Amino acid sequence: MPTVHAIIETKNTSGVVTKQEITPIISSVVKREGRRAVDTAEITVSGDFNIEQNYYVKYIQDIAEVTNLKGIWNFQNSGRDEAGWDIWENTNSVPAYIKETAEGDDGGSPPIQYGKFRNRYVLSLNGTTQFLEYAHPTWDSTGTPPVLDFSANFDIFIWFKRIVGESSDSEHCLFSKWDNGGAGNGIEIFYKVGNFATHDDRVLVRVRNGGVTSSDIISPNPSSSPVHGSLTAWTLIRVKRNEGVISISLGGTNTKVPFAERVTSSYSNDLNNTQVLRFGKGVPATAYPKCRIGQIRVYDNVLSTETDALRIYSERPQFFTCKIAGKVWKIEGDLHKKTLYIKGSGSVFLDTQVDSRDTASGGIWANPQASFELTTRTKNMFIDQSTQNIIHDVVRSADTDYRIISADVT
Repeated sequence: MPTVHAIIETKNTSGVVTKQEITPIISSVVKREGRRAVDTAEITVSGDFNIEQNYYVKYIQDIAEVTNLKGIWNFQNSGRDEAGWDIWENTNSVPAYIKETAEGDDGGSPPIQYGKFRNRYVLSLNGTTQFLEYAHPTWDSTGTPPVLDFSANFDIFIWFKRIVGESSDSEHCLFSKWDNGGAGNGIEIFYKVGNFATHDDRVLVRVRNGGVTSSDIISPNPSSSPVHGSLTAWTLIRVKRNEGVISISLGGTNTKVPFAERVTSSYSNDLNNTQVLRFGKGVPATAYPKCRIGQIRVYDNVLSTETDALRIYSERPQFFTCKIAGKVWKIEGDLHKKTLYIKGSGSVFLDTQVDSRDTASGGIWANPQASFELTTRTKNMFIDQSTQNIIHDVVRSADTDYRIISADVT
């Protein structure tokens, strides 16, 4: 299965996405031009695809297959998904992003790598109020099917570590796509802190169909002889459903036990729903986790090979999965193949003329003023504002899909 593809978006005259299409790549050259120039790409695809100038292209490349990748969150000072389907976080919670600095190993053989996320940003949740929430995402195409499909096979990976201080035997929700209505469906993934008498830290999966919640699927971890250590060092949880069987696999950097399947349970009912997706908060109970999350992946089918699953476990995660996103400015080719020339979205700085006109008069400023624009701006005059806030206003006004990520601006 391919580890790279492009997602091509078609927009109508109002700028609304009307179609998203996965396009296999024949060859590609992506150039990261640095801080003073715009990133560019030359991507060759089959001539069968209907592509025109100004179409928007996202170049997705990963260490594992990408065909069924419908969500990947790398948390590099941002809660944005990078699988190409524009799953944006809502703004009802303000989590923290911190840089991991731990490194080294235990000196054993094989070594225990404590530096899995060294020098990377990770999501940090305080256990009381912080979480991430995403509106139910759909494809921008006819029929608007769900991006995240839990009706049949699926594969979920979560890299995390809990922070000490939580109550014994308490449950904390890492992943929730749950409809608590009378006939609702859903799936949630929790970690459960050890009680130090009968069991060490465990992972449990909760599923629901037609308003009926089934018994929890729990990974075994007796305190006398745990099959994995505590979850206070980086741990990878894999929850998959393959042909009606849900399984939980665990592997971590604090134990020599390899990444392995720990429990299975037969369950083939539909888990799809249209509720929000949450990281760090359950439904109906809050169940806030006090932990750090390094990466979350969601596939709408099981990975085609176990080699890919082991690669996700063993290799250091990439900082970014969407290598470049931008508009097609030139197309060359024939009936057999087409080469697309793409400018990264950073070109908005070079292509936008900042003047005092609003959009109705051909300028960039919204009329009336958009919710993200600064109230201390009169036309194109900014009063007592930092450089990052001014840039934020200019870029968002020129391209509402663009984001500048900082500690102060969302």
